[in-house]
Amino acid sequence: MKIATEHPYVTRVRRAKENFDRNRDDPAPLFDLHAEDVVLHAPGTSPLGGGVRGRANVFARMQQMAKLSGGTFAAVSTSLSGNGDFVALLHHVTATRGTKRLDQTLAELWRFENNRCVEVWAQFSDQEAWDDFWK
Repeated sequence: MKIATEHPYVTRVRRAKENFDRNRDDPAPLFDLHAEDVVLHAPGTSPLGGGVRGRANVFARMQQMAKLSGGTFAAVSTSLSGNGDFVALLHHVTATRGTKRLDQTLAELWRFENNRCVEVWAQFSDQEAWDDFWK
Protein backbone atom coordinates (compact mmCIF):
# COMPACT_ATOMS: atom_id res chain seq x y z
CA MET A 1 0.00 0.00 0.00
CA LYS A 2 1.37 3.40 -0.98
CA ILE A 3 0.66 6.31 1.33
CA ALA A 4 0.64 9.72 -0.32
CA THR A 5 2.59 12.52 1.28
CA GLU A 6 1.15 15.99 1.65
CA HIS A 7 2.21 18.50 -0.99
CA PRO A 8 4.98 20.70 0.53
CA TYR A 9 3.15 23.97 -0.18
CA VAL A 10 -0.02 22.55 1.39
CA THR A 11 1.97 21.71 4.51
CA ARG A 12 3.35 25.26 4.71
CA VAL A 13 -0.06 26.88 4.16
CA ARG A 14 -1.81 24.56 6.63
CA ARG A 15 0.80 25.19 9.35
CA ALA A 16 0.76 28.96 8.80
CA LYS A 17 -3.05 29.03 8.92
CA GLU A 18 -3.13 26.88 12.08
CA ASN A 19 -0.64 29.23 13.79
CA PHE A 20 -2.60 32.29 12.70
CA ASP A 21 -5.89 30.76 13.90
CA ARG A 22 -4.35 30.21 17.35
CA ASN A 23 -3.33 33.89 17.60
CA ARG A 24 -5.18 36.21 15.22
CA ASP A 25 -3.30 39.19 16.64
CA ASP A 26 -0.12 37.89 15.01
CA PRO A 27 -0.38 37.65 11.20
CA ALA A 28 3.35 36.83 10.88
CA PRO A 29 2.85 33.14 9.98
CA LEU A 30 0.72 34.06 6.96
CA PHE A 31 2.58 37.30 6.23
CA ASP A 32 5.90 35.46 5.90
CA LEU A 33 4.39 32.98 3.44
CA HIS A 34 3.56 35.73 0.91
CA ALA A 35 5.95 37.51 -1.44
CA GLU A 36 6.46 41.24 -0.92
CA ASP A 37 4.67 41.96 -4.23
CA VAL A 38 1.87 39.37 -3.90
CA VAL A 39 -1.28 40.11 -5.93
CA LEU A 40 -4.79 39.39 -4.64
CA HIS A 41 -7.60 39.12 -7.20
CA ALA A 42 -10.88 39.69 -5.34
CA PRO A 43 -14.12 39.89 -7.32
CA GLY A 44 -17.10 42.02 -6.49
CA THR A 45 -18.37 45.54 -5.99
CA SER A 46 -18.09 45.86 -2.22
CA PRO A 47 -15.35 47.92 -0.52
CA LEU A 48 -13.42 44.62 -0.34
CA GLY A 49 -13.68 43.89 -4.07
CA GLY A 50 -10.98 44.55 -6.62
CA GLY A 51 -7.33 43.73 -6.96
CA VAL A 52 -4.68 44.47 -4.37
CA ARG A 53 -0.91 44.45 -4.88
CA GLY A 54 1.67 44.16 -2.12
CA ARG A 55 1.83 42.08 1.03
CA ALA A 56 1.10 45.02 3.33
CA ASN A 57 -1.98 45.95 1.27
CA VAL A 58 -3.28 42.37 1.22
CA PHE A 59 -3.02 42.17 4.99
CA ALA A 60 -4.58 45.62 5.36
CA ARG A 61 -7.56 44.18 3.46
CA MET A 62 -7.76 41.35 6.01
CA GLN A 63 -7.68 43.90 8.84
CA GLN A 64 -10.45 45.83 7.09
CA MET A 65 -12.64 42.69 7.11
CA ALA A 66 -12.02 42.26 10.82
CA LYS A 67 -12.80 45.90 11.51
CA LEU A 68 -15.96 46.06 9.37
CA SER A 69 -17.29 42.88 10.99
CA GLY A 70 -16.48 44.00 14.53
CA GLY A 71 -14.02 41.15 14.79
CA THR A 72 -16.58 38.47 13.92
CA PHE A 73 -15.11 37.48 10.53
CA ALA A 74 -13.82 33.90 10.54
CA ALA A 75 -12.50 31.69 7.76
CA VAL A 76 -12.24 28.02 8.71
CA SER A 77 -10.27 25.99 6.18
CA THR A 78 -12.20 22.90 5.13
CA SER A 79 -9.97 21.63 2.33
CA LEU A 80 -6.44 22.20 1.04
CA SER A 81 -4.81 20.51 -1.93
CA GLY A 82 -1.72 21.19 -3.97
CA ASN A 83 -0.29 20.49 -7.39
CA GLY A 84 2.89 21.94 -8.81
CA ASP A 85 3.09 25.62 -7.90
CA PHE A 86 -0.55 25.87 -6.78
CA VAL A 87 -2.53 25.36 -3.58
CA ALA A 88 -6.33 25.29 -3.68
CA LEU A 89 -8.19 26.15 -0.47
CA LEU A 90 -11.82 26.00 0.56
CA HIS A 91 -12.95 27.99 3.59
CA HIS A 92 -16.23 28.26 5.46
CA VAL A 93 -16.53 32.00 6.10
CA THR A 94 -18.83 33.59 8.63
CA ALA A 95 -19.34 37.08 10.02
CA THR A 96 -22.01 39.40 11.38
CA ARG A 97 -22.60 43.13 10.89
CA GLY A 98 -25.59 44.44 12.80
CA THR A 99 -28.50 42.35 11.51
CA LYS A 100 -26.54 41.01 8.51
CA ARG A 101 -25.08 37.51 8.62
CA LEU A 102 -22.49 36.05 6.26
CA ASP A 103 -22.24 32.27 5.93
CA GLN A 104 -20.76 30.83 2.75
CA THR A 105 -17.86 29.13 1.03
CA LEU A 106 -14.74 30.92 -0.16
CA ALA A 107 -12.51 29.21 -2.72
CA GLU A 108 -8.93 30.42 -3.15
CA LEU A 109 -6.15 29.47 -5.51
CA TRP A 110 -2.64 30.43 -4.41
CA ARG A 111 0.26 30.44 -6.87
CA PHE A 112 3.78 29.96 -5.53
CA GLU A 113 7.11 31.04 -6.93
CA ASN A 114 10.43 30.62 -5.12
CA ASN A 115 8.64 29.24 -2.04
CA ARG A 116 6.43 32.33 -1.63
CA CYS A 117 2.81 32.92 -2.57
CA VAL A 118 2.89 35.46 -5.40
CA GLU A 119 -0.75 35.47 -6.48
CA VAL A 120 -4.14 34.66 -4.95
CA TRP A 121 -7.50 34.34 -6.68
CA ALA A 122 -10.64 34.40 -4.53
CA GLN A 123 -14.17 33.32 -5.45
CA PHE A 124 -17.24 33.31 -3.23
CA SER A 125 -20.15 30.87 -3.42
CA ASP A 126 -22.63 33.78 -3.44
CA GLN A 127 -20.91 36.90 -4.76
CA GLU A 128 -24.03 39.07 -4.50
CA ALA A 129 -24.54 38.15 -0.82
CA TRP A 130 -20.82 38.78 -0.14
CA ASP A 131 -21.01 42.25 -1.72
CA ASP A 132 -24.27 43.13 0.06
CA PHE A 133 -22.83 42.09 3.41
CA TRP A 134 -19.89 44.49 3.18
CA LYS A 135 -21.78 47.49 1.73
